[in-house]
Amino acid sequence: TDTVILGHYSGGRMLPEASAALIVIMFTCSVITSGPGLACMTLSANAASAGDVSLCGNWLQLAVFFAAVVGLCMAPLWAFSGQIMGLVGAADLDLDLVSSYGRWRLFGLPALVAFGIVTPWLAGRQVTTPALLACAVAAGCNVFLNIVLLEWLGFIGSPIATACSRWIAVVV
Repeated sequence: TDTVILGHYSGGRMLPEASAALIVIMFTCSVITSGPGLACMTLSANAASAGDVSLCGNWLQLAVFFAAVVGLCMAPLWAFSGQIMGLVGAADLDLDLVSSYGRWRLFGLPALVAFGIVTPWLAGRQVTTPALLACAVAAGCNVFLNIVLLEWLGFIGSPIATACSRWIAVVV
């Protein structure tokens, strides 16, 4: 959503920088949440079917812990996404702008970890409606915040809007 709106409002001028940062961010997002999230879903589903609700909570806590540790390890990659993209040959981009995008998105990393683990945990317990509603509300807020913050703050409004939307999904 953010790159679509950013591309539209900037006339495509800042889209390559945001896209370069998102290459690093999206790759690390899958590392942060997929492993612990899928393990949590599987183990919680097994515990729930066995009737051991307290074990479901234990698996959730363990998955959040591991995802947080991995997230802390991946955070520098977000912060230095411009330098990383420069190392792989994207020198024609404004690498400081790429890193700036990654740094502003870091504010949403704790929310990404929380939502990325709690959602599969709930799915493992066959509870999917709350995550669906949270995603719908967060997506709408993301569009609105991107439009408002891009007008107000320029390029950095886009990653700030997305980070805020991550927190909105957790709160909802």
